[in-house]
Amino acid sequence: MSTQTCYMCKNKATSVEHAPAKCFFPKKQRSQLITVPSCSFHNEKTSKDDEYVRNIFIGFAGAQDAGKQEVLATTFRSFDLSPSLKASVRSCMEQVSYQGRDFWTVRLNWERIERTMHKIACALHRSHYRTPLNVSTSTVMRAGLNIGIEKQDDTNEIFGFIERASLSWHGKNP
Repeated sequence: MSTQTCYMCKNKATSVEHAPAKCFFPKKQRSQLITVPSCSFHNEKTSKDDEYVRNIFIGFAGAQDAGKQEVLATTFRSFDLSPSLKASVRSCMEQVSYQGRDFWTVRLNWERIERTMHKIACALHRSHYRTPLNVSTSTVMRAGLNIGIEKQDDTNEIFGFIERASLSWHGKNP
């Protein structure tokens, strides 16, 4: 590890980062996760963002049946252990009415989501290609959300990256 650099920056790697972070998986399905060399900042100091994104994804999409209850329990436990996380999510919630029915909406913190998804993309790219990812993943996310791509150069690089990417599964988790 001493000669390796972090998957996100040029700092010396002091540990490994799981990609995606372990919190995205039920405990019984955490064997043989993809790992990459990481500095302490990109491994440990970003875990609150990982938890936030996991909680948002679980809230909107749920989880596969096999691990749904465990992941939901972990999500609720993270709220109990971190009152500030719970408060930050609650502060973004608003009850609205639509066609006579009440719903809860959440204003998402896109900066945290983009930062976490960029981290995952960089780690998976580093693991598979053994090189750093040199494309703006926030541009990819915005394009996927029909918000638009800002520069033609970004567009060309994104499509080149997609063409080179393998569509096969990597890692051992379902």
